[in-house]
Amino acid sequence: MKRIYIAGPWVFRPNTEDFKADVRALLHGSGTEPVFPTDGLPDGTDMDVS
Repeated sequence: MKRIYIAGPWVFRPNTEDFKADVRALLHGSGTEPVFPTDGLPDGTDMDVS
């Protein structure tokens, strides 16, 4: 599966989870996985965007 990095100011807004869900829905079935900077850090912890 190909991965595509999605970044920009919209990924750090309060409705980030809604945006991420919309992007995932748009890419569903395309063989592409979106990756966001807020998906977590290499050690498995989540990034605090508040």
